[in-house]
Amino acid sequence: EDDGKGMEKEVLERLRENVRKEKGDKNIDGFGMGNVNRRIKYYYGETYGLEIESRENYGTKITVTLSAQKNPPFL
Repeated sequence: EDDGKGMEKEVLERLRENVRKEKGDKNIDGFGMGNVNRRIKYYYGETYGLEIESRENYGTKITVTLSAQKNPPFL
């Protein structure tokens, strides 16, 4: 979470959309976040992943939701 300038609604929605896109989609921006989100969903399931919140002039918050497991799957 930061207290930076945040994002306009349109920019935030475009980022959220790009993070949700599938690997083969050629119209992906924010590649790294999308990759992380896809890997989390692959390992832990569709209910887990990244959530992005932002408010212009207030900051941005990214929440990572993972499953609590004794032995997480590592590759």
